[in-house]
Amino acid sequence: MGIQGHFGLTRAEGKLLTILLEQNRPTLLDIMDYIYGSSNDLRPSVKIVPVMVCHLRKKMDRFGIEIENVHGIGYRIEPEVKAKIRQQICAEDESAGSVVAI
Repeated sequence: MGIQGHFGLTRAEGKLLTILLEQNRPTLLDIMDYIYGSSNDLRPSVKIVPVMVCHLRKKMDRFGIEIENVHGIGYRIEPEVKAKIRQQICAEDESAGSVVAI
């Protein structure tokens, strides 16, 4: 099912959650590059990131998953919470017979 399907996320929200799982404290620019690529031609304003994080927080709240602000840097998910997310996804994917790398 993967990360998007497991949590009912859009593609951009899935990418946002993925970078939060992969990096310790991604900056706004790290997130923009990961979601939209490094080309500035078709990228929205960096101001979209806090909006996306707000939407993702609302969806993840029902799973007890908190996304923290790191003042002046970006965002983060606690290591214990990352482990919980990976465990949930892997358990579901194993029961469905597929494997997802996070």
